[in-house]
Amino acid sequence: MNEFFISREKSVLEDGIERRANPRFPLELPVSYWTMSPPFCVGPAGTTLNISRNGLLFETTEDLQPGQHIVLSVEWPARLDNRVPLNLILEGRVLRCENGLAAMQTHKHEFKTRKSAPVQQSVRESAASGGDRGPGERSSVRIAAQAVRMTARPA
Repeated sequence: MNEFFISREKSVLEDGIERRANPRFPLELPVSYWTMSPPFCVGPAGTTLNISRNGLLFETTEDLQPGQHIVLSVEWPARLDNRVPLNLILEGRVLRCENGLAAMQTHKHEFKTRKSAPVQQSVRESAASGGDRGPGERSSVRIAAQAVRMTARPA
């Protein structure tokens, strides 16, 4: 059944071989960030584009520098006990930043609970609009659950 498969962004060489050690999952989730090394900045709310076990690609308006230590907070769509909203907190280093997109390598991650529930609003809005998923596409919550399982594997 197609619903059990996750479409993955592939980065391939000319001969069609996957270069990445870990699959990337296309997740568009709200994100905020702050840098822990100069030049210091607090990034405005943005959106993730994809996530893997060891990295994340996200939108930014800041000129982040390669090697810069960064902490991101991602509004996770899955909930603890189906009711408590979560944030995925990622710590790592900026790998590159160009054309409004930044890639980071993650060194540490943890889930933390959050008080507000902006994800719930977006779920309601999506349901009210009939959802924008096409045939064979999976919801962000299902993809996020798969990504959690991938990040939970030991290194």
